[in-house]
Amino acid sequence: MGLRRVVGLTCLLFSLGALPAAAEEYSVAIVPQMAPAKLAQAWMPFLERVSKESGVKLKFVTAPSIIDFETRLLASGKADFAWSNPLDYVLAAEKHGYVAIAREAQNELKGIVVVKAAGPLKTLTDLRGKAVVVPKGGFAADTLVQVELARAGLAGAVEVRVANTHDSAYLMVLSGQVDAAGGVLRTFKELSPATQAGLRVLHNTQAITPHPFSAHPRVPADVVKRVREAILRVGAEPANRELLVALKFPSGFAAAEDADYQDARQIRASLAVGDTKATPQVPAPKAAPVPSK
Repeated sequence: MGLRRVVGLTCLLFSLGALPAAAEEYSVAIVPQMAPAKLAQAWMPFLERVSKESGVKLKFVTAPSIIDFETRLLASGKADFAWSNPLDYVLAAEKHGYVAIAREAQNELKGIVVVKAAGPLKTLTDLRGKAVVVPKGGFAADTLVQVELARAGLAGAVEVRVANTHDSAYLMVLSGQVDAAGGVLRTFKELSPATQAGLRVLHNTQAITPHPFSAHPRVPADVVKRVREAILRVGAEPANRELLVALKFPSGFAAAEDADYQDARQIRASLAVGDTKATPQVPAPKAAPVPSK
C-alpha cells in the first residue's frame, strides 16, 4: 500500500471514529505539525518499534490540520494515546482524563519567529505593522508566539494570519505572502536545506515542558504501562538512533506525569485573564524513574 494511501486511511479512521479493531490495537494520534505524508514517514517506524517492544499493536492516526486534530481529540476523546502540544494535553486531561506518560528528554519546548534570511527585520519590535502567520492551534508556534508579541507591545499592532501546518507557515514567509511565521525549531530543521537557507530565526519564546505522550483512561493500566516502558526503552537503545533522529528527538524520552504540565496550565490561566506578562515557572528536567515491574 502506498504511503499516500496509508496516510489518507489513517486520517479517515481518525475522523470517522470507532471502527472494529483487532485485539490489542490502540490508536496513537499524532498532532500534524507537518504534512501528513512527512509525519507518517517519521512516526510510523517508531510506533512499529514500540509495538514490537510492548506487544501492543499501535495504529498511527492524524488529521489534516492542527485545528482538525484538536477538535477531534478534545471533542470526542477518540484517541487511545496521543502526542499533542502541552495546552491540548491540559484540556484533554480536564475533559477526558488523559494522563501524561512520557515526553522528550533533555529538551524544553520553545516557539520561534522566522523571517526571510536576507530581509531587514532584526528584532521582534520590527514586526510592528507587519503580517505574521501562525500554524493555528500550535501551542509553541501559535500561543507562545502570540504571548511573546503581546509582551513586546505588539498585540493589535501586527496582522496575524493562520496556516494549517508549520511547513505551510514557513513557505508563506519564503514566498513573500507574510513577513514572519511562528514555528518550532524541530519543524524548522525538517525543512529542506534550500528552504532553511532562505529563512532565519528572528526570536525565541520562553521555554516550557515539551509535548507529552498521553493515555486515555479507558486504556487498561497494564497496556499503558507496557507502552510507556517501551517508549522509554526504545528511546534509550543506541540501535534506535535512526528512528529518534527521524523524529528529531535525539535524546530519547523521559517519563512524564501530569504535574509536569503546570507551566502550560499557568499560561492558560494567564491568557484567560489577559495577563500576557505572567511568566510560568518551568519545572527542572526530571530524571526518568525506573518503571515498576
